[in-house]
Amino acid sequence: MIAKERRARNISRLSIALDAETEKMVELLAREEDRNASETIREAIKAYYEIKKAIRYLDIKKLKQIGEMLESEEHVLVDIEMWIKILDELNKRASDEFFEYIREIGYNKGIQNKKMGINDIQEILKFLELGNWFKVKANGRVFTIILSTQSEQNILKIFLEGMFEAQNIPVEIISGSRKLTIVRK
Repeated sequence: MIAKERRARNISRLSIALDAETEKMVELLAREEDRNASETIREAIKAYYEIKKAIRYLDIKKLKQIGEMLESEEHVLVDIEMWIKILDELNKRASDEFFEYIREIGYNKGIQNKKMGINDIQEILKFLELGNWFKVKANGRVFTIILSTQSEQNILKIFLEGMFEAQNIPVEIISGSRKLTIVRK
């Protein structure tokens, strides 16, 4: 319940109820930033508002997951033009050994997903979608992956084949024009 009281100088008083965990968070942040609880909560609301305004398509849960991915140092951000050029060159020059290595990376990621309890096709693809390689559209047992660029198609297909193999998920992956269609068998 929120109770509000108007004060002089255009400041409103707002009473809110906090659970113990949230109260501890506010206290910790206030101490760390040498602020009082009111200042800390005002800044938190402003930050939340700015994040929601700037990144409308991305919810806070996804933002947290992306932050964790980057913080783990297992993932990097790459400019899309550079990424396309890298992939174009790899697709032209890479050996069969390279593509086997990509399959192996996918297989290892599949094992990692399995250990994390990520074992449903849609859940797997939604998690990978956070890396911004593609967008996923689901329709029952059929999943369409819309790629950022055509250059990703071959590498991503081989990666996914290895990943689904590791998780014992029987799928057929069909290449299209800037998309992959994954059908659960």
